[in-house]
This record gives sequence, structure tokens and C-alpha cells, in this order.
Amino acid sequence: YSSIFGNFQGVVQYNLEGSSPTVAQLCETITNQTEPLAALAAATALFEDNISACVQSSFQDDYIDAYLSNTSFSAPDCNLDCSSDRQWIYQSCNSFGFFQTTTSAGVQTPFSAFDIVNVTTAGIAVCAAAFGDNTYSGPHRAGDDSSLASNEKFGARYFLTANVTFVNGNLDPWHSLSIVNASDPFYEAGGAQQVTSPSVDIVEINGTAHCRDMYAPNAFQAIGINDTTPVIWAHARISENIKRYLS
Repeated sequence: YSSIFGNFQGVVQYNLEGSSPTVAQLCETITNQTEPLAALAAATALFEDNISACVQSSFQDDYIDAYLSNTSFSAPDCNLDCSSDRQWIYQSCNSFGFFQTTTSAGVQTPFSAFDIVNVTTAGIAVCAAAFGDNTYSGPHRAGDDSSLASNEKFGARYFLTANVTFVNGNLDPWHSLSIVNASDPFYEAGGAQQVTSPSVDIVEINGTAHCRDMYAPNAFQAIGINDTTPVIWAHARISENIKRYLS
């Protein structure tokens, strides 16, 4: 199931960043079909070089062995092909405490029927298979049960430090966990009060997805994706901040 709905996650997270299908292309592909199963098949075919190939379906072979069991570092010149799957999942098992599931309480999504992708299979089983960690049992609550333990340990949105720029694209699903503008729908979401020091700058890029600011100016111009006005503004703002920090 993760091989199927993960495609949709990736499109939203990296919309207009590279040659992958965009959100608009994916939506058009789906709405051009009249039957739900045909729509899902057409959407899935966008991500397969060989449309007759089977979708990866083995938890052990296609996920644990293929991605998480490899302890070797990527080559120094790996560029955007560097592998970080194992590092990211290790942090999820040992620090963050949360995983991407389809079974959030009270939340209905197009993939809620895939109820096998819960914290047990997407979290506990992954930590055990990849790292032999049998201690993870799901996100833990703080001692007084007022918040998640990871928020208490790492400070949540209470961020009193100097010279930090928080950059987010407001189409990036992950920005809901970040420090964002007061006008953002996810400002203080979950009840965690946002407190920052005066030198913390919040740069929210309208209409962009994950890590868009980290690409060089006009990085995707060759494939017909030009920098938008918000991206150009963000690059200039970040550059100004870095100059100020170094001075």
C-alpha cells in the first residue's frame, strides 16, 4: 500500500521540483478516468518506467533490504542521488517518534481504506526490522500527559535562540510541524504555543513545496519551470540574513 499512496505523497511534497509529475498533472490524469480503479491505475502508471511491471509489494525485500539495511555511505559525488532513508528512519525511531500512516484518528483521506498502514506496521515493525529496536511502541506522551514527549524534549515551537531563518513552502505538508507565520493555518497547530526570539526570521514561500529554497536560482529552468516571484524573494531574503549573521 505504501508503494501506491507514497507516490501521491511525493508529488505533493516535491511539486514543481524536477521532472516528476506535478500535482496538476496527477489530478488531470485521475479526473480523465471515469472509474476509481482505472484512475488509480493511470496515476500509478505515471511513476513506472515499465507500466506492465508489478508495484513493489514486499515489506522485507522492497523496503527493508532495498533501502534500510544498507549501512554504506553514498559516494562523495552522489549529488541528488545520495541515500538518506536509513538516517531519516533512525531519527523517526529514536527521536521524532512519529511515522506517516493512513489511520490518523478523526481524519478521512483518500487512502483511509489502507488501514494496514498504521503505527504498528509503519512504525514499530520498521524500527524492529531495520535496527533491531523493539522498544518503540508509538509516540509517547510527556510525563504530565499535556503534550508529546518529543515536543517536551526538543522544545516544540518554543525557540529562543539567535540568528535562525525558518524557511517553509506553504504547500509542503511538513510545514505544518514548523515555526510559521501567524497567518498560516498551521500556526500553533496542535496547541503548541509559538515563541521566538527577535532575531528569528520566518520565510514562508507561497505556492512552493519541500526545500524549494535550497535549489540554486533557476535550477529547473531547463525543464520549463521558472522561479516564481515568491522563490526569488525568498532567495534574496535568505541571502540578506546570512550576510547579517556573518557580519
